[in-house]
Amino acid sequence: MKTAVFGRMSHHTDCAQVQKLVSDLKGRGVEIICYAPFADEMARAGFPLATPATFSDADDFPRDADLLLALGGDGTLLTSLTFVRDSGIPVAGVNFGRLGFLTSANAGDGRLWIDDLIEGRCRTVSLMLLSLECEGAVLPFYPYAINEISLQKQAYGMLRIEVAIDGRPLPDYWADGIIVSTPAGSTAYSLSVGGPIVKPGCDVVIITPIAPHNLNVRPLVVPASSTVTLRLLDGSGALVSADNRSSSVPTGTMLRIARCEKGFRTVLLSDNHFVNALRDKLLWGNDLRNKTFNR
Repeated sequence: MKTAVFGRMSHHTDCAQVQKLVSDLKGRGVEIICYAPFADEMARAGFPLATPATFSDADDFPRDADLLLALGGDGTLLTSLTFVRDSGIPVAGVNFGRLGFLTSANAGDGRLWIDDLIEGRCRTVSLMLLSLECEGAVLPFYPYAINEISLQKQAYGMLRIEVAIDGRPLPDYWADGIIVSTPAGSTAYSLSVGGPIVKPGCDVVIITPIAPHNLNVRPLVVPASSTVTLRLLDGSGALVSADNRSSSVPTGTMLRIARCEKGFRTVLLSDNHFVNALRDKLLWGNDLRNKTFNR
Protein backbone atom coordinates (compact mmCIF):
# COMPACT_ATOMS: atom_id res chain seq x y z
CA MET A 1 0.00 0.00 0.00
CA LYS A 2 1.46 3.35 -1.10
CA THR A 3 0.37 6.29 1.07
CA ALA A 4 1.12 9.99 0.71
CA VAL A 5 1.19 11.91 4.00
CA PHE A 6 0.30 15.60 4.19
CA GLY A 7 0.29 17.58 7.42
CA ARG A 8 0.58 21.01 8.97
CA MET A 9 1.44 20.95 12.64
CA SER A 10 0.34 23.83 14.87
CA HIS A 11 1.71 22.39 18.13
CA HIS A 12 4.99 20.56 18.59
CA THR A 13 3.30 18.52 21.33
CA ASP A 14 1.65 16.57 18.48
CA CYS A 15 4.98 15.56 16.93
CA ALA A 16 5.46 12.42 19.02
CA GLN A 17 2.01 11.14 17.98
CA VAL A 18 2.74 11.85 14.32
CA GLN A 19 6.08 10.07 14.50
CA LYS A 20 4.49 7.03 16.16
CA LEU A 21 1.65 6.94 13.63
CA VAL A 22 4.04 7.01 10.66
CA SER A 23 6.26 4.41 12.33
CA ASP A 24 3.26 2.12 12.92
CA LEU A 25 2.22 2.41 9.26
CA LYS A 26 5.74 1.65 8.02
CA GLY A 27 5.90 -1.29 10.44
CA ARG A 28 2.83 -2.72 8.70
CA GLY A 29 4.57 -2.51 5.31
CA VAL A 30 3.01 0.75 4.13
CA GLU A 31 5.19 2.74 1.70
CA ILE A 32 5.20 6.39 2.86
CA ILE A 33 5.75 9.47 0.67
CA CYS A 34 5.70 12.60 2.84
CA TYR A 35 4.96 16.25 2.11
CA ALA A 36 8.47 17.76 2.18
CA PRO A 37 7.75 20.92 4.25
CA PHE A 38 5.97 18.78 6.84
CA ALA A 39 8.87 16.31 7.04
CA ASP A 40 11.29 19.24 7.43
CA GLU A 41 9.20 20.74 10.24
CA MET A 42 9.11 17.43 12.06
CA ALA A 43 12.88 17.04 11.72
CA ARG A 44 13.50 20.55 13.08
CA ALA A 45 11.32 19.69 16.07
CA GLY A 46 13.47 16.64 16.76
CA PHE A 47 11.03 14.02 15.45
CA PRO A 48 12.35 12.86 12.06
CA LEU A 49 9.98 10.66 10.06
CA ALA A 50 12.68 8.73 8.17
CA THR A 51 10.78 8.92 4.87
CA PRO A 52 13.25 9.43 2.01
CA ALA A 53 10.51 9.87 -0.61
CA THR A 54 8.80 13.28 -0.57
CA PHE A 55 6.57 15.56 -2.64
CA SER A 56 6.32 19.35 -2.56
CA ASP A 57 3.28 20.32 -4.63
CA ALA A 58 0.59 19.01 -6.95
CA ASP A 59 3.05 18.62 -9.83
CA ASP A 60 5.20 16.01 -8.09
CA PHE A 61 2.42 14.42 -6.04
CA PRO A 62 2.58 10.61 -6.49
CA ARG A 63 -0.31 9.81 -8.83
CA ASP A 64 0.12 6.10 -8.18
CA ALA A 65 -0.61 6.51 -4.44
CA ASP A 66 -3.42 4.41 -3.00
CA LEU A 67 -4.28 7.01 -0.36
CA LEU A 68 -3.50 10.47 0.96
CA LEU A 69 -3.40 10.65 4.74
CA ALA A 70 -4.16 14.20 5.95
CA LEU A 71 -2.78 14.83 9.46
CA GLY A 72 -4.17 17.96 11.09
CA GLY A 73 -7.60 19.56 11.31
CA ASP A 74 -10.39 20.08 8.82
CA GLY A 75 -8.36 22.82 7.10
CA THR A 76 -5.62 20.29 6.35
CA LEU A 77 -8.14 17.92 4.80
CA LEU A 78 -9.56 20.76 2.69
CA THR A 79 -6.06 21.65 1.45
CA SER A 80 -5.45 18.02 0.47
CA LEU A 81 -7.87 18.55 -2.44
CA THR A 82 -5.23 20.75 -4.11
CA PHE A 83 -2.90 17.72 -4.24
CA VAL A 84 -5.21 14.86 -5.27
CA ARG A 85 -7.28 17.08 -7.61
CA ASP A 86 -9.18 14.90 -10.12
CA SER A 87 -6.98 11.80 -9.67
CA GLY A 88 -9.63 9.91 -7.70
CA ILE A 89 -7.12 9.11 -4.94
CA PRO A 90 -9.08 8.92 -1.65
CA VAL A 91 -8.16 11.04 1.36
CA ALA A 92 -8.33 9.92 5.00
CA GLY A 93 -8.32 12.64 7.66
CA VAL A 94 -6.74 12.16 11.09
CA ASN A 95 -7.62 14.90 13.55
CA PHE A 96 -4.76 16.72 15.27
CA GLY A 97 -6.73 19.98 15.33
CA ARG A 98 -9.50 21.37 17.51
CA LEU A 99 -12.95 20.41 16.21
CA GLY A 100 -12.27 17.98 13.40
CA PHE A 101 -15.74 17.67 11.90
CA LEU A 102 -14.57 16.30 8.54
CA THR A 103 -11.58 14.38 9.88
CA SER A 104 -13.10 11.13 11.02
CA ALA A 105 -10.37 9.66 13.29
CA ASN A 106 -8.51 10.97 16.31
CA ALA A 107 -4.72 10.99 16.35
CA GLY A 108 -4.38 8.78 19.42
CA ASP A 109 -6.64 6.00 18.12
CA GLY A 110 -4.33 4.69 15.38
CA ARG A 111 -4.33 1.18 16.73
CA LEU A 112 -8.12 1.10 16.23
CA TRP A 113 -8.13 1.90 12.52
CA ILE A 114 -4.71 1.11 10.98
CA ASP A 115 -5.54 -2.58 10.52
CA ASP A 116 -8.96 -1.74 9.07
CA LEU A 117 -7.37 0.74 6.66
CA ILE A 118 -4.66 -1.62 5.43
CA GLU A 119 -7.03 -4.55 5.08
CA GLY A 120 -9.66 -2.51 3.20
CA ARG A 121 -12.39 -2.58 5.81
CA CYS A 122 -12.89 1.21 5.93
CA ARG A 123 -15.79 2.80 4.08
CA THR A 124 -15.11 5.31 1.30
CA VAL A 125 -17.66 8.02 0.49
CA SER A 126 -17.78 10.69 -2.19
CA LEU A 127 -18.44 14.27 -1.14
CA MET A 128 -19.83 16.86 -3.51
CA LEU A 129 -17.37 19.33 -5.04
CA LEU A 130 -18.19 22.81 -6.32
CA SER A 131 -16.40 24.27 -9.34
CA LEU A 132 -15.74 27.98 -9.75
CA GLU A 133 -15.40 29.97 -12.96
CA CYS A 134 -14.52 33.66 -12.74
CA GLU A 135 -15.08 36.43 -15.28
CA GLY A 136 -13.33 39.75 -14.70
CA ALA A 137 -10.39 38.46 -12.66
CA VAL A 138 -7.78 35.72 -12.67
CA LEU A 139 -7.87 33.43 -9.65
CA PRO A 140 -4.45 32.19 -8.47
CA PHE A 141 -5.76 29.08 -6.72
CA TYR A 142 -7.30 25.69 -7.52
CA PRO A 143 -10.95 26.64 -8.27
CA TYR A 144 -12.78 23.76 -6.60
CA ALA A 145 -14.22 23.47 -3.10
CA ILE A 146 -15.34 20.75 -0.69
CA ASN A 147 -17.10 23.09 1.75
CA GLU A 148 -17.98 26.37 0.12
CA ILE A 149 -17.29 29.16 -2.34
CA SER A 150 -17.86 32.66 -1.01
CA LEU A 151 -17.83 36.27 -2.14
CA GLN A 152 -17.35 38.66 0.77
CA LYS A 153 -16.31 42.20 1.55
CA GLN A 154 -12.75 43.02 2.53
CA ALA A 155 -13.29 46.65 3.56
CA TYR A 156 -15.99 48.83 5.13
CA GLY A 157 -19.39 49.08 3.50
CA MET A 158 -21.87 46.57 2.15
CA LEU A 159 -21.70 44.74 -1.13
CA ARG A 160 -24.45 44.70 -3.72
CA ILE A 161 -24.50 41.28 -5.33
CA GLU A 162 -26.64 40.08 -8.21
CA VAL A 163 -27.56 36.41 -7.71
CA ALA A 164 -29.08 34.16 -10.37
CA ILE A 165 -30.04 30.49 -10.39
CA ASP A 166 -29.87 28.83 -13.80
CA GLY A 167 -30.00 32.29 -15.34
CA ARG A 168 -33.06 33.43 -13.39
CA PRO A 169 -32.16 36.46 -11.25
CA LEU A 170 -33.12 36.85 -7.61
CA PRO A 171 -33.50 40.32 -6.08
CA ASP A 172 -30.08 41.88 -5.50
CA TYR A 173 -28.46 41.07 -2.15
CA TRP A 174 -27.21 43.92 0.02
CA ALA A 175 -24.92 42.15 2.47
CA ASP A 176 -21.37 41.54 3.60
CA GLY A 177 -21.25 38.64 1.18
CA ILE A 178 -22.73 35.37 -0.09
CA ILE A 179 -21.73 31.77 0.69
CA VAL A 180 -22.54 28.93 -1.70
CA SER A 181 -21.94 25.67 0.14
CA THR A 182 -22.22 21.92 -0.23
CA PRO A 183 -24.03 19.73 2.33
CA ALA A 184 -20.63 18.89 3.87
CA GLY A 185 -19.96 22.63 4.13
CA SER A 186 -23.31 23.32 5.79
CA THR A 187 -21.66 22.77 9.19
CA ALA A 188 -18.79 25.16 8.39
CA TYR A 189 -18.87 28.84 7.36
CA SER A 190 -22.53 28.68 6.30
CA LEU A 191 -23.58 27.44 9.75
CA SER A 192 -21.78 30.33 11.46
CA VAL A 193 -23.89 32.90 9.60
CA GLY A 194 -27.23 31.16 10.16
CA GLY A 195 -27.41 28.66 7.33
CA PRO A 196 -29.26 25.33 7.63
CA ILE A 197 -27.60 22.05 8.59
CA VAL A 198 -27.84 19.57 5.71
CA LYS A 199 -26.87 15.91 5.93
CA PRO A 200 -24.04 14.95 3.55
CA GLY A 201 -25.42 12.95 0.67
CA CYS A 202 -28.37 15.29 0.05
CA ASP A 203 -28.33 16.50 -3.54
CA VAL A 204 -28.55 20.22 -2.84
CA VAL A 205 -26.54 23.45 -2.69
CA ILE A 206 -27.05 26.12 -0.02
CA ILE A 207 -26.97 29.87 -0.69
CA THR A 208 -26.44 31.81 2.55
CA PRO A 209 -26.11 35.61 2.85
CA ILE A 210 -23.52 37.07 5.23
CA ALA A 211 -25.03 39.80 7.43
CA PRO A 212 -27.75 40.83 4.94
CA HIS A 213 -29.18 44.34 5.29
CA ASN A 214 -32.67 43.05 4.47
CA LEU A 215 -34.94 41.55 7.12
CA ASN A 216 -36.68 39.35 4.55
CA VAL A 217 -33.54 37.69 3.13
CA ARG A 218 -33.05 34.10 4.22
CA PRO A 219 -30.79 31.17 3.25
CA LEU A 220 -31.94 29.31 0.16
CA VAL A 221 -31.54 25.62 -0.70
CA VAL A 222 -31.52 24.72 -4.41
CA PRO A 223 -30.96 21.48 -6.38
CA ALA A 224 -27.32 20.49 -6.84
CA SER A 225 -27.88 20.54 -10.60
CA SER A 226 -28.32 24.32 -10.45
CA THR A 227 -25.76 26.82 -11.73
CA VAL A 228 -25.43 29.76 -9.34
CA THR A 229 -23.98 33.04 -10.60
CA LEU A 230 -22.84 35.92 -8.41
CA ARG A 231 -22.00 39.31 -9.89
CA LEU A 232 -20.41 42.01 -7.73
CA LEU A 233 -22.29 45.19 -8.66
CA ASP A 234 -21.24 47.65 -5.93
CA GLY A 235 -18.52 47.76 -3.32
CA SER A 236 -14.80 48.49 -3.17
CA GLY A 237 -13.78 45.08 -4.43
CA ALA A 238 -14.27 41.80 -2.61
CA LEU A 239 -12.63 38.56 -1.60
CA VAL A 240 -13.42 35.32 -3.44
CA SER A 241 -12.74 32.13 -1.48
CA ALA A 242 -12.80 28.43 -2.33
CA ASP A 243 -12.59 26.69 1.05
CA ASN A 244 -9.40 28.08 2.64
CA ARG A 245 -7.94 29.67 -0.52
CA SER A 246 -8.81 33.25 -1.45
CA SER A 247 -8.03 36.19 -3.73
CA SER A 248 -9.18 39.78 -4.20
CA VAL A 249 -11.42 40.63 -7.16
CA PRO A 250 -12.69 44.00 -8.48
CA THR A 251 -16.24 45.31 -8.81
CA GLY A 252 -17.91 43.82 -11.88
CA THR A 253 -16.52 40.34 -11.34
CA MET A 254 -18.91 37.48 -12.05
CA LEU A 255 -18.63 34.03 -10.48
CA ARG A 256 -20.22 30.92 -11.94
CA ILE A 257 -20.60 28.08 -9.42
CA ALA A 258 -21.74 24.58 -10.29
CA ARG A 259 -21.49 21.02 -9.08
CA CYS A 260 -18.36 19.24 -10.28
CA GLU A 261 -18.80 15.98 -12.18
CA LYS A 262 -16.29 14.22 -9.94
CA GLY A 263 -16.56 14.16 -6.16
CA PHE A 264 -13.98 14.19 -3.38
CA ARG A 265 -13.35 10.65 -2.14
CA THR A 266 -12.75 10.40 1.59
CA VAL A 267 -12.10 7.33 3.71
CA LEU A 268 -13.98 7.08 6.99
CA LEU A 269 -11.50 5.76 9.55
CA SER A 270 -14.10 5.60 12.31
CA ASP A 271 -17.86 5.21 12.61
CA ASN A 272 -18.33 8.95 13.10
CA HIS A 273 -21.97 9.18 12.04
CA PHE A 274 -23.21 12.64 11.04
CA VAL A 275 -25.77 12.74 13.87
CA ASN A 276 -23.13 11.70 16.40
CA ALA A 277 -20.83 14.43 15.13
CA LEU A 278 -23.59 17.02 15.57
CA ARG A 279 -24.13 15.89 19.13
CA ASP A 280 -20.53 15.32 20.19
CA LYS A 281 -18.64 18.03 18.28
CA LEU A 282 -21.24 20.77 17.78
CA LEU A 283 -22.84 20.03 21.17
CA TRP A 284 -26.33 19.65 19.72
CA GLY A 285 -28.77 19.15 22.60
CA ASN A 286 -26.19 20.06 25.26
CA ASP A 287 -28.98 21.26 27.53
CA LEU A 288 -29.27 20.70 31.27
CA ARG A 289 -32.92 19.66 30.77
CA ASN A 290 -31.89 16.86 28.41
CA LYS A 291 -29.37 15.56 30.93
CA THR A 292 -31.99 15.69 33.68
CA PHE A 293 -34.80 13.87 31.84
CA ASN A 294 -32.61 11.32 30.02
CA ARG A 295 -31.16 9.69 33.12
